Amino acid sequence: MANAFYTPALQAWARGEIAWHSSGDTFVAYLVRTSASTAGSTYYTFSATHDTLADCLASARCTVAGQTIANCVSSNGAMDGDDVTWNSVPAATAAYGGVIVVKQNSTEDDSQVLFYFDTGTGFAVTPDGNNITCTWATSTPYIAKLGST
Repeated sequence: MANAFYTPALQAWARGEIAWHSSGDTFVAYLVRTSASTAGSTYYTFSATHDTLADCLASARCTVAGQTIANCVSSNGAMDGDDVTWNSVPAATAAYGGVIVVKQNSTEDDSQVLFYFDTGTGFAVTPDGNNITCTWATSTPYIAKLGST
């Protein structure tokens, strides 16, 4: 799987419902398991049709809460923001292999999933009790760019 946008998110951007800037919406990154590396573990399978965080299995998400992306900016369709860190992620045998970025609202049912990452430096990572940091690209497309990922 390659990094990708969720189709309903692209529709929301086209309707002007998403504001990627520091005084706009709140954006949160969730770390997810993407493969069943341990018997009985649950994992997330990307589907471009997913619309809200509720479509993404809670049991496949990191037990450490999603992390807010601070200092969001955009230029020429490219979106950037601060790197995110999940602190003291409990040790486990199942690797986290993806990140879901969400326009966070009050509930999982109204929090729009925007894009999914499973390629990049450091993926997949098996938690060992230490911090896990997602470092976005330092040049375009940064976090993501409309029209490409």
